[in-house]
Amino acid sequence: MTIQIGDNIRIELIQEQHTSSIYQLVDNNIDYLRTWLSFVDKMKPIEFAENFICISMQRNKKENRFAFVNFLTI
Repeated sequence: MTIQIGDNIRIELIQEQHTSSIYQLVDNNIDYLRTWLSFVDKMKPIEFAENFICISMQRNKKENRFAFVNFLTI
């Protein structure tokens, strides 16, 4: 599912294809994110991100909690 918010913003339900991008984003900004997200240090192996996305996708299917990825095109 993709929802277009504006000309340059969209959100998508989290999918396996987002794993690498999410992992890189967190890894590149770990010092900054650590202030708000206590789990970022556990994301060092990419398997943590893979597991997080897998669990999020299962929750999405059950429709009891949803995880989205935000995209901004500049």
